[in-house]
Amino acid sequence: MNALRADLGKIVRKHESSSAQLGDNLGLAFERLLKEIPENSTSYGENSKGNKEQLKNELIQSYTKFEYPTTKEESYKLAVAEWRQIQEDRKDTLCLTLRSLTPLLLGSGNSSAMDIGIQLNKPWGIPYISGSSIKGLISSYLARFGGETWQKGDGAEKSLAQVEVFGGEWNKNSYIGSVTFHDAWLMSAQGQWFQEEIITVHHQEYYNEKNFPDGMDDPIPVKLLVLKPNLDFFVSFAGPKPALDLIKSVLEQALLTVGLGAKTAVGYGRFSILKSEKEKIAEILETIAHAKNLEQLVEVYSKQLSKAHTKNLDIKIGFKKAWESFSKAKESKDPEINKIIEWLYPLQSLLNLLDSSDFTLKKLNDEFKDQKKRIPEEISSKLKQDPEAQILFNKMLKKWPTLLTGPDKDMVVVKELTYSWEDLKWDDDLLLNIATGAGNYYMSPQSLKDFLLKGKPEGCKQETYDMVMAELS
Repeated sequence: MNALRADLGKIVRKHESSSAQLGDNLGLAFERLLKEIPENSTSYGENSKGNKEQLKNELIQSYTKFEYPTTKEESYKLAVAEWRQIQEDRKDTLCLTLRSLTPLLLGSGNSSAMDIGIQLNKPWGIPYISGSSIKGLISSYLARFGGETWQKGDGAEKSLAQVEVFGGEWNKNSYIGSVTFHDAWLMSAQGQWFQEEIITVHHQEYYNEKNFPDGMDDPIPVKLLVLKPNLDFFVSFAGPKPALDLIKSVLEQALLTVGLGAKTAVGYGRFSILKSEKEKIAEILETIAHAKNLEQLVEVYSKQLSKAHTKNLDIKIGFKKAWESFSKAKESKDPEINKIIEWLYPLQSLLNLLDSSDFTLKKLNDEFKDQKKRIPEEISSKLKQDPEAQILFNKMLKKWPTLLTGPDKDMVVVKELTYSWEDLKWDDDLLLNIATGAGNYYMSPQSLKDFLLKGKPEGCKQETYDMVMAELS
């Protein structure tokens, strides 16, 4: 073992302020390079002297200063993103982001040469929360607060509901639960993860069952290595929707009131569940829909919409609809309102120019290329999905009927604005208008029937879809 440790020691670096060898992977350092120190030891490594407690404190300090290498952090970030994408693409999966609100003590019961327990994943050597820990928290919370359905029976036997969700024994048979609990990944490896905490033991004799807590014991400060607050973890659960809905509601309460890890009775291990981007967008759309005047809409834009939100097509369409219910103005003396108008109507100037009888397609193309430079790339790349761009393209087709077949079909403005059925924002009114010919929409080369045969467009009711398909058949 010493020979193996010596070989491993050659590939890791010592911390600047410590003799402890950490390297770039804490898992390797923690599991393979730590040496057990007897209580009466006077040396550790080559240059360090002192007792076990001093060496333990030195190691804690080293861990609190550790930062994951930037080059390896990029690889970890890609791994997290790939895992998250895999889980979010599944239809039977609940994905959540947990944020630690208080220090977190994980793995304190794990064996260690230095009596310091931490929990690091492999092969990254980065803190994580095991799925079994989360599973245990939810199961125990339901057993305590979920009522008779979830309470354990005689002999600590699980209830039938517990076995169905979490697995276990029922009538002397073993069953697998309906929900899979995955490990929670730390979403970013950047920065320092650990901090030092001190818990003081005031009644040592009482805890050792030698005396009553009479206040005569000397306080014993115990140093701990804990994860910092404000760390975000991605976690996913796979299973039937009713069970996943239960998991989410119970987990939110359990994380706030009970907590994860050790020392939860003194406030460690509390978490909140962050709202998903989909939930945030739904809340913003609801706020927009309930705005009572233009002033409230301006306040929503300035205080609630981030840069990412202004790139979201659903938010833009919802905001535009609310805006037009209060104002038809396309310009203002107020700079803040003009910013909103430019966001909602990036192609309005082209629509105005198009109404001019002497306006040529070449000039429109030049104006479009010039204006496109001022539109952010994220919005510019999705122009064909914007209702205003679709209106512009419809007017272009009306003015120049051979637009898609003539010599001008390769112009930038034509190629960038030619939309298809997939680019439309479907609802029942749009589906009925196009099916009856009442809407002035560009007829994609793909027939409406062929498009609808792929399935009901999102945003349309099943009965409307069935009625239109019956008419087209």
